[in-house]
Order: sequence, then structure tokens, then C-alpha cells
Amino acid sequence: DDDLDAVRKLHSKYGSKFVPVRSSQFPTCEVFLCGTMHVSNFSTRMVEDAIQSLCPRVVVIELCPDRAESLGVDENPSQSITLAEVVSVAWKDRNIVTLGTGMLMWMQGKAARLLGNKLGGELHAAAKEAHKVGAMVVLGDRLYDVTIQRIFDKLGLLEKLKAAVFMVWEVLTMSLSGMRDYISKSDKDDDFVQDEIQRFTKYFPGLSDIIISERDEYLAQSILEVMRELSLQRRTKVSGTLEMNRIVVVVGAGHLHGIQKFIHNGGVSQPRIREISSSSKHSCTWPPMGSFRTVDLDVAFVGLTS
Repeated sequence: DDDLDAVRKLHSKYGSKFVPVRSSQFPTCEVFLCGTMHVSNFSTRMVEDAIQSLCPRVVVIELCPDRAESLGVDENPSQSITLAEVVSVAWKDRNIVTLGTGMLMWMQGKAARLLGNKLGGELHAAAKEAHKVGAMVVLGDRLYDVTIQRIFDKLGLLEKLKAAVFMVWEVLTMSLSGMRDYISKSDKDDDFVQDEIQRFTKYFPGLSDIIISERDEYLAQSILEVMRELSLQRRTKVSGTLEMNRIVVVVGAGHLHGIQKFIHNGGVSQPRIREISSSSKHSCTWPPMGSFRTVDLDVAFVGLTS
């Protein structure tokens, strides 16, 4: 079967970064997770191959509406941010978390520039290829402002200080050869990313819970809601058999294990999803049942030809 052959080829080429997932709740849906690095050309090629080969009905991406404007532009705005701008904003806010998150964005932008890649290139590629095959793009991530506010709400001063010191150290010790080595290991070593996640969680358990574990839950539930909606739209082939609904999901490689776990366990309870979609400054931001945050691809890619 051509479909199975395409899946085998993708798995053979991209290994554990390409993960088929099924849910017993929605037997007519097939989910294919693409675990990416945001500054890796390898990741961009994987996403392009997956969407071109599988022609999914829906592509879910690790992005929220706050950052969706970057999809239709040649350069991610975060890629041009300067360290001076980061420090200036953090000083104005008098906030350690603002400094830490700003430095992370600056580091990713610098890594992309030095490696000659586009920051978030795999997300841009996902939207572009989805446009070509006529797939809907769903923004599956929690609102960025909610994540940041939950860091303010839940972390103690000590862990905020530890995180800021860690970011400063990473900035001071960052090198082109080191970045290339890190990206290479992330792309080729199946255990490297998970080992790094475990190491990060050991030293920053509270921060890891907010920016990784909670978003694993949110992303998994976003995927399950898409599966639920597609399952209601039963389509049959000419042969009379039910047509499978394919969903390609583009997320950071560090989210793969958590997303698989929550999908296999049937998702997240409604009270829990409401909790992690809220903060001290945000009421529940989880979309109503049956609705999704999507991208208008005709606007994002005006003049695109297939």
C-alpha cells in the first residue's frame, strides 16, 4: 500500500523524530508527530517531506496566535532582536523572568543567524506546504502570555534567579562550533533531546513543569480535539471503506514523549485544561468545544504557487 510505504520511508529517514500515534477513541484518525529543532534545516526538510508525502487534512503546529504573524514573513521578528533590546526591556520591567525569556529568544535568533537558518523555519514550511495540499493549519499551543504569566505566578524567587543566571551563562559561553554540535546531536541522536530535558528538569523543576509538561498537556489536548472533530466528519472511499483522517503535528522534539503519553492516556480532564489555560491575569483561554485557532493561509501566503 502506497500510504504505508510513505510512512515507512519517513520513519526510516527521520527515525524517532517522526512518530505515528493512534488513539483508540478516534480509530479513523492517524496522527504523525514531527519532533523538530527550531533552528535546524533537517527539521524543515522532515516537515516538508511529511506533508508532501502524507497530504494531511490538518496540520497542527506548536504556535499560538500571539506569534502567528511570523508564518508569512521571510524572517522571524525574534531573529533580529538584539541583546541590548532584551536588557533594556528587562530593566524597564525590573523583572528576572523577562530577562530570562528575552535571552532565550535572543539565543535562538543568534543560533539561527550563525547557522544560516531561519528561526522557526519548520513552522513556516509546515504552513506553506499545508497551503499547497489544501490542509487546515491549527495553532495548537497555549497563548505565550499565559505561559509567561504562569512563570511569574508559580516560580519562587530562587528558581527565577537560577534560571536567569543559567541564561546569562549560556549567552557568555555560546559558540558557533558548540551550537553546530548541539544541533547535530539533536538531529541524529535519538536519546540526546530527552536526556537534555531530564537534565533541565532536574535543575529547574518548576520552570520545566510550566514550559514543557503543561504545554505537553495543552498540545496533546489540542490534537485530540482536532481528532474528535474530524471523527464526526466521516468520509468514505470509492471502495466503500472509511477514509482515514491524517493529521501532521509539528512540535519541538522535547514535547514528543509527553504528547504521546497524554494521547495514549486519553487526554487531559476539562478542569485541568482550564487550569493550565489560565493565570492570575488571564481567565480560561482554552477554545470552546469544536473550535480551533487557525491560520488564514491565503492571507499568509499571498501569491504562493504550488
